[in-house]
Formats: sequence, C-alpha cells, structure tokens
Amino acid sequence: MRYLFRVNTYQGIGHLMRCRWLATALQSQGQSCCFFVDKNTDLDALFDSFPFDIVQLEADLAEKQDAQQFISSAQSKIGDLSSVSVVVDNYQLGAQWEADIKKSGARVIALDDIHRTHSADVVIDQRLDLSGERNYSALVTQETSLLLGPDYTLLNPVYERAVNKGSLAGNNVLISLGGGGDWSQIEGLVQKLAEQRKVSLTVIVGPQAKNIHYLHQLQSSGLIELVESPESLIEYYQRCDLFFGALGTSLYELAATLTPALTFALAPNQENDWRSLDALGHFFHLGNLKHIDFDDVMQAIYALLDNLVAVKAMREAAPVRIDGQGAKRIARFLNGEDITLKTERSQSDECLRINDHLSYRDVIDQDINLYRNARNRPNNSEKMTVTQDVKLGEHIKWWFNNQRHSQILYYQGAPTIVMWHQLVRFDEQEYLIGGWFTTDVTPSFDVVTAALEWQLQQTFKSHPNAAWIAVINKENKFVNLLNQYLGFQRSREHTHYYLATQRAFPKATDNDFNFVHLENTKMER
Repeated sequence: MRYLFRVNTYQGIGHLMRCRWLATALQSQGQSCCFFVDKNTDLDALFDSFPFDIVQLEADLAEKQDAQQFISSAQSKIGDLSSVSVVVDNYQLGAQWEADIKKSGARVIALDDIHRTHSADVVIDQRLDLSGERNYSALVTQETSLLLGPDYTLLNPVYERAVNKGSLAGNNVLISLGGGGDWSQIEGLVQKLAEQRKVSLTVIVGPQAKNIHYLHQLQSSGLIELVESPESLIEYYQRCDLFFGALGTSLYELAATLTPALTFALAPNQENDWRSLDALGHFFHLGNLKHIDFDDVMQAIYALLDNLVAVKAMREAAPVRIDGQGAKRIARFLNGEDITLKTERSQSDECLRINDHLSYRDVIDQDINLYRNARNRPNNSEKMTVTQDVKLGEHIKWWFNNQRHSQILYYQGAPTIVMWHQLVRFDEQEYLIGGWFTTDVTPSFDVVTAALEWQLQQTFKSHPNAAWIAVINKENKFVNLLNQYLGFQRSREHTHYYLATQRAFPKATDNDFNFVHLENTKMER
C-alpha cells in the first residue's frame, strides 16, 4: 500500500518529524511513502536531505481548497487514490478535509493531539489522559479506530535504547525550544544563567528559530555551547543533567531517556494535565511561558541540580514508560496486524486503614505536585498566614529540604486531604504544629473531624510530652468550630502557648488569627 502524508510545516517541525518516523516504520514493512507539505523556505535545507519524496503545496488555504489541491496533486503523482492511505497531521485541517479526502476513495488516518471532531478512519492521539477529559466517543463515528495514549508515541527509533547518563560535573543544562521558537522570550534568563557560570549550558536551536543573535554572542564569549539544527537530540539528552525548554515532542523523548526536566508551554497544545505528566515521570512543568517568573525558574533549576539523585529516582519510578516503539505499533496496526497491548498499568496507592471509609499513606517525592496544587487552591490558601500561591521554584527548593511529616488521606479510595505535622522546640518545651488542606474533593465535616482526630491520636502517641499549637483565621468559621469540637482552647496572651505560637507562625497576628492550643490529655501538668 502507498502512504501519503499531508503535514503542516508551519505548526512546528515536530509534526513533520513524527510523520517521518511513522513513514520509516511503514517503509521497513515494504510500504512506499510520499510527503505533501506546505511551501516553507525556512525548511529548504531539511527538505533537500529528507529521506522521502516531498511535494510542496500552497499554504493557508481553506479546508475544501486544500483538499482539492491535495487530491489533484496526489492524483497527478500516483493516479487513482482508492488503494491509498492518507496520513494528515495538520491543526488547520479537520473533519471537513478528512471527509473530502475519503470521497476520493482513500483511507484517512489523522494524527492529532488537540481533541476535536474527526471524520477519519483512524485517529491517533499519543497524549496520556488521566483526567478523563479527552473522551472521543462524541467526536468520531463507531467505525473509527482509535489509537490513544503514549504507547503510540512517534519517536526516532534510536529512543528504543537510549538512557540519560548525565555529566560528571552534574551541572549540564540543556536548553531547547524545539524546531522553532522566538528566543528573545527567554533572553534575559539565558543571559543570566550564562553569566552566573554556576551551570554548563548547551543550547539547541532548530531551523525555524528566531532572534538567536545573542546566543552567538554568548558562544563567542565561551559562555555556552551552541548547537544548530542537529539531526537528533539523543546524544544531548543522554549527557545533560537537566533539560529546560518547551514541552512539545520533548515530553516523550525526555520520558524515553529518563532525563530530568523543567519545562514550559509555548502553545496551548503543549499544556497537559499535571496528573498525566506525573504518570510519565515529568514532575516539573511551569505552565505557559508568558506567566513565568525568571527568578523562580532559576531557583527551580538550581534546586533540581542540587537534588539530582532524588529527581532521577522520581523519573525512573514513573508508572507509564515510553519504550520508543510507538511507530512500529502503529505501522503494524495500519497493515492489519494485531497490536493488542499485553500489559496493564496500575497506579494504585498502598494505603493503611483508618476506618471503613478513610485510609492514608505517607507522602513521597512523587506527590510534589499534588501537595502544591492542593495548597494553592483558593479555598485553602485564602485563610492561611501566607495567601499567595507558592511558585514552582520555591516549592521545589522547600520540598527537598522540609522537615514536615505529611500524609495523604483517602476517602472512599480518592485522595481527599493532605495533612502535615512537625515537632518544634522552644525553651525546652516540645510543641506540635501542623495543617491540612483539601485536594479537588470537598470532604464533609464528619470526614475532616475523623481525619483530625486520627492525626491528634497518632501525634500524641509519638510525642506524649508535646502540646499542639495552631493559628486559625478568624473568618474561617468551619475550622474554628472544628477545633473547638476537638478540644482546642484559646491561648492567652503572654502564656508559653501564645509565645510559642508567635514564634512558630511569625506572619500570623492576633488581629486576624485565633491562637489556640491542645494539651495531651495524658500529660501530667
């Protein structure tokens, strides 16, 4: 069978490359492939060395006009399309284009990751969806075959065997915006990182990169290693200690090589649900570049490099692995072979029972995003002593150095409450401080009460000579009522409870917060 690829070369070079790897897998099975791409002078050098025939088409046409152009060009090249498969990877071409191509007799295969309506015979979406928000049942017909998830990630075959090894110095940072990108957007950050000389910088720029003049200046000054339009990033992934850059195809390349990474999004299709990123071992994503604080980014980079052993362990423990064989799987499916996946992934958490409905487990490093996202929820943070959101960089630095004992409590199997406590000592007296915040599940009064009663019992058992001290926002009626129910008492001014609370929570004032304490009922006073 002959395969024709219709690729938009203006939406990122990664789309052209992932189609190349699928074509390579198809070719290895005896299929012939030809590419129909938008005219793009920025990519002339790439087109000249491309291993498949390329036909260049007019860009930015409406769907119907593009379909007519493609059919006419394809028929001129190979004749009848009734025994042809057409692979389309183009955000501007959707269900209407696919329907028009199918009328020519061709089978249509859509590569897509923006979750939209399709008329194609086969839809391939490599994105992992643990949020349940990317259901295709209402977007395709029952006859459409769906290949969904990272088992169908299209990568260069070299990623089947590649693993990150890092550098001897442990400070090599690889920076890339993919095949294009406007490098002026992170100029201040790159300049600062280079000039501080705390890290060794390798910067990769692609054929569509813009505003890279300052990178040549930094290279001339010996402050960075600059690599332009490499055939593959594999050797750079393998030798770097941390990747920093745009989250496109790099998400899957980084997962395949188990490379520690800090990323951001340049486009909406690069945004991902944090739970899905966590499952791939990708824990450090800053969100859209427009909203990033460069000082926080630098703090994140240095904190990650300072904790590389833990960061690598988090990456290696990912429950979802990228094996680099996605192109082969898709090629086998398209040629009629059975590709039933033999393994099932499990993300079940091992919890200890509290009662019939509540269970818990200790927090681990992989909970870093669950913890921060719960803490930053407005219904949690607005009543805290610090109401501003915790940024990722400051959170990473704190996470690997904090002295808290934290647990995640599950209600009927769902993570519901994050709890923490810490033992502190003032003037030879032991005190317990702590807190709790809800995840995206809102528990009832009874559930929270049971959780806090359990926490008090456990902490008093471990620290029988300690007393609990706490601050509660005066406007937080729910928690004030809850703590009264649990036996907390108001701490009078100048008592050791009051003074210890001031030292433990220096940003809390008695104008806005109630200072309270709870003694261990088994303590002798």
